[in-house]
Amino acid sequence: MLKQHKILVRNTLLTADILVILLAFFLSFRFRQMPFFMDAKTVYFNTHYWMGIVAVPVWCLFLYFQDMYKSQRILSYTIIFWRLIKTTFTSALILGSLVFIFQIKSFSRSLFIIFLTVSLIMLTLERVLIKAVSNSIRKRGYNFRNILLVGKPNSVKKLVGRIEQHPEWSLRILGYLVPADSKNNDDSVSEIPRLGTSHDLIRIAQNNVIDEIIFCIDSHNLDALDRELHICEEMGIRTHIVADFFKLLIAKTELGYLEDIPLLTFTTTPHRDFHLFIKRLMDLFLSAILLILFMPLMIFIAILIKLDPAKGPVLFKQTRVGVNGRLFQLLKFRSMVVGAENLLPNLQIINEMNGPVFKATKDPRITRTGKLLRKYSLDELPQLVNVFKGDMSLVGPRPPLPKEVEMYERWQRRRLSMKPGLTCIWQISGRNEIDFEEWMRMDLDYIDHWTLGLDLKILIKTIPAILSGKGAR
Repeated sequence: MLKQHKILVRNTLLTADILVILLAFFLSFRFRQMPFFMDAKTVYFNTHYWMGIVAVPVWCLFLYFQDMYKSQRILSYTIIFWRLIKTTFTSALILGSLVFIFQIKSFSRSLFIIFLTVSLIMLTLERVLIKAVSNSIRKRGYNFRNILLVGKPNSVKKLVGRIEQHPEWSLRILGYLVPADSKNNDDSVSEIPRLGTSHDLIRIAQNNVIDEIIFCIDSHNLDALDRELHICEEMGIRTHIVADFFKLLIAKTELGYLEDIPLLTFTTTPHRDFHLFIKRLMDLFLSAILLILFMPLMIFIAILIKLDPAKGPVLFKQTRVGVNGRLFQLLKFRSMVVGAENLLPNLQIINEMNGPVFKATKDPRITRTGKLLRKYSLDELPQLVNVFKGDMSLVGPRPPLPKEVEMYERWQRRRLSMKPGLTCIWQISGRNEIDFEEWMRMDLDYIDHWTLGLDLKILIKTIPAILSGKGAR
């Protein structure tokens, strides 16, 4: 896409978003003044207009981080809507935090909720309308881009098929070139013309209007790309390389830079820094709030532990394995007798879990108070401190013991690639009723499909799972 067109798209979308957000606030305020709110506290515009003003940069900033100010031509409506939901949720969290931190008195919760809802609806309608109009224009043959493909026929066919499924992308394929070392008897691509070999690139580029070139080549042809890439660089043609020449099953691919050195990165963990930053903000904010809310309960639990016949300290500290093998001290309310770890070798006969984990329904080491704490996971409450410190997250794979990690199979170690959590899919799916291998697969599934929305869903489902006490030991 031409730089001028990028700027036009960005400025158009930004202007439209600003107007829509301001309009959404005004409509929300007017709606809040409707007759059926007469019994509620009166809301005045001059004490609440700050909400609309602050919302504009907050919403636009998070829309920018969601890549919503780039071309939307290849994004589906579902992806656009989901990004708008994440933006609205994150913006609501930030605005709510500002109200809490600065103790803003002129704040109407009902207006705030109405504003969030109306903003999401209007931003969705705006983006759907813009995309629908843009798609309609492209399907009529306007705003198209001429592209040239370089690669072997079977690789080119795959790319051509994908492009033809999306006419709204408005990409016009002029033809394709095969690598210079290809044999003449290679299969052809019937849908588009073969224009020669990669040695003909200069001639083709000089005699045709080419906006972009896509190289879809095998790994053993990478060395031959040097000449072609320099030609594209000299002629100012935007170039892409299809990076699927390494047949990896799990890892995602992204291009980054080490200063001016380009790096092709393969990662099996969530890698969007901004999303992980929001996850950390959520951990800090929610763990602080929960520690304050549960402080009376935690004091009561501490008293119960001190009154229990099995004397010992209130807190139990244990070395656990964190992200990528880092060790940290996990905190729990003591639910076992002092020296319980030394008794473990003699109790393996009653272990009800396969793999390196020990779980037993009638573990003789558990104290009278400990049985109650474990049933409702109350012994885990001090781990909110671990979350606040950054050793753990609210949601993530449960932190294992070092001796358990030593017994992991190679594929199981991948669960250490994400920060451990206070709760996880295993926690809400039956806990100790699930065997060890299935537990590991659940954690890997969480890592592979992680989103902020998934974390929120797990947090919500954790509440009934804990209250039911299902699978607790």
